[in-house]
Amino acid sequence: MSCQIKTFSYFADIDNVKRFLFPNFLEDEWDWPEDDVNDNAVVNNDKESAWLQECHVSLSPFGDVLAIARKSTLVILMSKWDTQEQGEVKMKFHVVWHGNPCKEEDEEITAVLCLPVIAPGKSSHVAPDWTCIAVGFSTGFLRLYSETVNLLAEELLHDEPVTSLKCQSFHPARGGMVQEQVEEVYVAYNTVICSLPGFGLFQSLRACRNQLARVKANCAEVLKAPPLMYKKWGFQEQEVTADSEMVGISTANTFDHLVTASLCGGFGAYYRSSAPQTLLVVGAGKKPFVGFHYALEGGPQPVLTDMAKAVATKLKTAIGQAVPFSGWWSGAKKANGAERPKDKVALEAVEPMVCRFGLCDQMRNGDKVIISPNRRLSVVTDSLGRIVLIDNHKGIALRMWKGYREAQCSWIEVQEEIRQRSTGIQPRLALFLVIFSPKRGSIEIWAMEQGPKVATFKVSAHGRLLYLGHGFMGLNNTSMKGGNRSQFPCVFIDSSGSLNEIIVPFHFALSDKNSRRARDLHLLKKLKTFLKEVDFEDDRLLEEVQKTMSELKTNEIRLQAIEMLSSNKYSIPEALEIALNECVDKLSVQDLETLDHTGKLLLRTTQNLQKLVSFYQFVRQQQDKPPSYNAVVATDLKTPQDLSGLLRAPEREMNSLLSLLATIDTVEGKSPRNFEARVGFPDDKSAFVDFLSSFEINNVTNNAASANNVSLKKDTPEDKIKRISNLVYQGSLYSDVTVDTWRAAAATSGIEPLNLMQLALQFWLQKREGAALQAEMLRFMDLLQAICSLTDVNHICTEYNEVSPWWQEVRAVLTDSTNPFMALTGAIICRAVAISLEKIKELGNKNSAKDAAVASNSVSEEMSLTPDDEMRSSASEWENVSRDICQWSLLIGQLEDVALLDAVLRQKPLVNEGLAAAMRNPGKGLLVLPFTKPIISLNYVLEKGKGSISELVARWLSSAGLEAASLVDLRDAEFDALELQRGAAAQAPLSDEDMPSRKERLISHQITEGDKVEADPGMEAAAADERQLRVLEFLAILKHHFPYSLSSSILLANLCWEYILHWQHNPDNMVALHSAIHCLNIIPSVHMKHGICSLIWSMHLKQRFESAAKLIHKAGKIPKETNCYQDVGISDIHMTEFLGTCADFLNLFMDAVTGSTGTSCVLRMLRSEELWHSDAGPPPLAQLALSQSLANFDLVHLHRQLATALQMMMAFSMRLPRPIATLFDTMSQAAMFTDMSSNPQLPGHSPNPKLLNSRTQFLLRVISAAMQMIRPVDGLEDATSSKAIQLDTTAAVQWMSKCYYLASVWGVYSDDLRRHQVCELYASGYDRLAEEILPAVNDVEKLASQLLLIVGQRLRKLLTSSENFCDRLSRISPSLSIWLDSLNGLSLRSVAMCSVRDTSQLLAQAVQHMSDDHPEYQLALHMVDAIHDLSDDVDLTS
Repeated sequence: MSCQIKTFSYFADIDNVKRFLFPNFLEDEWDWPEDDVNDNAVVNNDKESAWLQECHVSLSPFGDVLAIARKSTLVILMSKWDTQEQGEVKMKFHVVWHGNPCKEEDEEITAVLCLPVIAPGKSSHVAPDWTCIAVGFSTGFLRLYSETVNLLAEELLHDEPVTSLKCQSFHPARGGMVQEQVEEVYVAYNTVICSLPGFGLFQSLRACRNQLARVKANCAEVLKAPPLMYKKWGFQEQEVTADSEMVGISTANTFDHLVTASLCGGFGAYYRSSAPQTLLVVGAGKKPFVGFHYALEGGPQPVLTDMAKAVATKLKTAIGQAVPFSGWWSGAKKANGAERPKDKVALEAVEPMVCRFGLCDQMRNGDKVIISPNRRLSVVTDSLGRIVLIDNHKGIALRMWKGYREAQCSWIEVQEEIRQRSTGIQPRLALFLVIFSPKRGSIEIWAMEQGPKVATFKVSAHGRLLYLGHGFMGLNNTSMKGGNRSQFPCVFIDSSGSLNEIIVPFHFALSDKNSRRARDLHLLKKLKTFLKEVDFEDDRLLEEVQKTMSELKTNEIRLQAIEMLSSNKYSIPEALEIALNECVDKLSVQDLETLDHTGKLLLRTTQNLQKLVSFYQFVRQQQDKPPSYNAVVATDLKTPQDLSGLLRAPEREMNSLLSLLATIDTVEGKSPRNFEARVGFPDDKSAFVDFLSSFEINNVTNNAASANNVSLKKDTPEDKIKRISNLVYQGSLYSDVTVDTWRAAAATSGIEPLNLMQLALQFWLQKREGAALQAEMLRFMDLLQAICSLTDVNHICTEYNEVSPWWQEVRAVLTDSTNPFMALTGAIICRAVAISLEKIKELGNKNSAKDAAVASNSVSEEMSLTPDDEMRSSASEWENVSRDICQWSLLIGQLEDVALLDAVLRQKPLVNEGLAAAMRNPGKGLLVLPFTKPIISLNYVLEKGKGSISELVARWLSSAGLEAASLVDLRDAEFDALELQRGAAAQAPLSDEDMPSRKERLISHQITEGDKVEADPGMEAAAADERQLRVLEFLAILKHHFPYSLSSSILLANLCWEYILHWQHNPDNMVALHSAIHCLNIIPSVHMKHGICSLIWSMHLKQRFESAAKLIHKAGKIPKETNCYQDVGISDIHMTEFLGTCADFLNLFMDAVTGSTGTSCVLRMLRSEELWHSDAGPPPLAQLALSQSLANFDLVHLHRQLATALQMMMAFSMRLPRPIATLFDTMSQAAMFTDMSSNPQLPGHSPNPKLLNSRTQFLLRVISAAMQMIRPVDGLEDATSSKAIQLDTTAAVQWMSKCYYLASVWGVYSDDLRRHQVCELYASGYDRLAEEILPAVNDVEKLASQLLLIVGQRLRKLLTSSENFCDRLSRISPSLSIWLDSLNGLSLRSVAMCSVRDTSQLLAQAVQHMSDDHPEYQLALHMVDAIHDLSDDVDLTS
């Protein structure tokens, strides 16, 4: 990589900038006479091109703000990203402000500087927060502005024109060579230089900027900025100082200090033991040409001007007050006197500096001095066209360049690039000097200090070279990550308006010996940059790689280039092959013994990569070929007997495999099959890189003599391995290439055979079963035999009683596969290969001295025989079966069952709209849960234990929405166990004709084990539609393979558990809870039901129910929604439904406890299939349920009472303070929420009178609210009367049944409840309903008194609503009228139904149940007369 000048921005409108800066020049350019047009045009062009030389220019070191000033005009430009720009450079500078910032007459701008400021306390920044514009004027003023030229602060530092503005940003100390640099801003004059500390300066500027923002927002008043703190040093011993630079603190060594003290003070001079710290300033000018000025550190001498002025003012004021008429003393003016002149501003005193030494040249005048970033070197330009490089601390000239008149200089500091693994090494810094010669029109770059010229560029002669050595300002001595460096340290501005960055690589500062590696690094970086380009052709890439690799000189960088090409996603095999060949050609000509470690590593890496690249090109070529016809179309189908011989498997096993394939076809509904054999590999450029990155190139674990030095990386992602295996084997399996050809290519690839075997299995396991499965299996078997032939057969096959590690790893891959059917076929193929290898090993041991061809023929003959033929030929001989073959047979049997399970469960059950409605009506079906496709493997089933099958099937059924009763199958094994238990008595065996059906047998025994089988039992039950029948058919197929895991009780228990888990994650979804209770109710086994109830209560319901009960007990009413969510996790809307469901659950729990007290065949339900040979994995749900302790019936009953009572409170919005304490005694409260299997002390059946009264009043309130739930049915009338209205009493009857249940449990007299119910019905106008309940009342006399009161209310309402009220009132007895007037008619809830006839009948009922000596009997008779009169009036009216 070479030096370059790169354009990063340009002026958006340079003509406007020129117009602002040169208004008179542009106005007068067309005013010349016509005869001088040609001459003036040339002059005008030169003057217009050199406009930058007449301006003061400053650019922010981060390229965002540009300030240009000329005379009294200032132009501020800011960079913006132009998205509409078509070119590569999209950054443009736009004018944001222009004008005249001068305040005094004849004042001009003499210097300008951009200072990027960031917020304090931030250690990482990308861009400054804002930029301060520092402007120096001819009057000596320094003014500081914001980006929009709003004045922040100003200060008159000296009464001379400002010659230059410079600054220094904070840099921490770097080792012992570079001291810490603090923030400072330098203002240079002809005779002095001022230093403004950055700490106080930028704090003041931030405060002024914030105050300005408040003033603009009308939130504050304008305040005067505080004075700036600064130090001032004067040049005393230099005649003319044109420019100066502040070097900083300089400490002399002890020897130089003693020499200086002796020379200055003589032999007897007093001197300090240590050298004092001095401030060094380098000044360029005249006499001397370069002066080194020193000042003692510690600040300037105290200046008393301000103090003296203050004391004088105070003294003058005191005397003026004592002698008020002494105008001459006070300096007072007369009214007509002349105005006194303005006071001159008091300036800070100058602290003189001593010019200890300098570079003297009478004929040379210094123009500019530019200090290096490390402040150790400086360059000085002079009037004679020379550039002198000086050492600031030694005070000597190091180098001089001639012939650079009016030169402009800049510095570039470049940091060495260090790789990430070498982060502990401090990067080196290289320093370069950039010289712009306007006379030559060139820019030269020189290496420091005595280095050569590294580059020369031709540029415009009228440009400006800017040196931006400072970074962020306002850090307050806080270090930044990555260093506080300028983003654009050296910028060249062309007169046409383009801004160009000068870039120099680090390696140009190195010597020839060290530059080889640096040069190679930059060549490598150039190649990386090229690969990052989006658009390039392969031919161009090949050319670039060829060129780069041929130019590399070091083996280390060659190795890095090879690694980069191997890992870059845009690399291609041809490019890497070129690079590898280039390296091998250069290393092969050298002696292997002379190569260092890096060279040997490079040689080994390139050789292994060459093998891999060749193998990749081979398999990719095979993959790109179209598949052969026989590989994708089942043309030559083998019979089971033929397959048995070819795959060395029993014929019954082949029949079972083909039957399983047909079953899977039926389950998946794919007949005929339309699978494509080829699986597409992603055609992207990353395939090659993924292939290479998956292998360990230098496998040091292998034997050095082995040719297989390439192995798969252990941390390779699974998806990448699948893609690689698809690439390696797809083309070989479906193309017409021979196996021997593939074997030869694999042998030369250097990949370990075991890794090839793993890739082959991964490829086979990601396939789906296809139409040409038989041909694929035979072809794949040939490939596996070819892989096994790449290694020694003794390495694969072990002794008969031992397990081969090779096949053990293969079986582990098949066990972990999530495609069980292909794992089954793969296991059959691998077993065939294992048998053939054992035959080869056996024959090799027997015929070790014979020819290998004879042994091979013998093996072929052996393989051509079927197992049945072998059995016939060797009926009298014993055959040795190895332990590996037994393991294979066991694995095949396990995979057969799991393959069928996976085929069924990966199909989503079809649910129609009727079943989907179960989500809203759980009584007609189960909730349809979302279907998630399970990931099933044999290893998953074995690790999850004996309950994994039932759990997976239950999860699948939960997404079908079936009737729960349809899952009960009386042909299950658990019912066989029940029958065996009941038929234990010895009896003669019956014939098939005499043997009753299982259904009849269970009905005859009344099935005490499953009393809750309410639906028509059996899988034959009529389903809702064909979809449900299809699901049940699939379930029947699974039950054939897993009869114990999928028995009815276990399956329903797991299904119930799935719904309860779904409700646990979504507590407001009460439909899921209803579905769980519904499944629980259908479980045939009472013991299983009891165990599931115990688990559900302890793990899911108890905590929420307890929280709900305590919350209601605390509130005494319906809790607020926030409290419900906080304590229970359920909204207040669903609280009633939750409590009712808990009551139903506890009712089922009670029934299960009652049924579990008898004997049962519990152990027979814990049987499992032969799939599991141990108790590994977590215990199944059925085992946990059956191991639960028997619950305490009375304790469950107590919780049911509580749930029912709380449900009543929530349903009818009743207010009852402390309901638990009100309705239950202290003993019951202590027993609540304890473990259901515990035996706490429970109360008796005779409650105390106070508690009994509270319970009675509570139930009476519930009955009153329940009777209000009776509603007329719209559109329905009684068949016997056209005016009678049908009533909906379902809800009321349900609540009354719960009231009578609690009454029977609590010891409440039920007759009181019936009387209250009758009265409520009569009071509501439901006389017919009351008449139905009236015969059940025992205490009729109390009822008669209550009914008489209701009759009085009705009579009063009839009298007051009649037109002739006074006439009717005069006909009744006075005592009756007084009693009617005392009644409160508000308790009469229904008036529309209170007819005279109904009232007469109600009065007859009351009088009928009254005795003659009843206190209200006479009143009843008076009411009879009144009702009779009303009836006569009604009859006359009608």
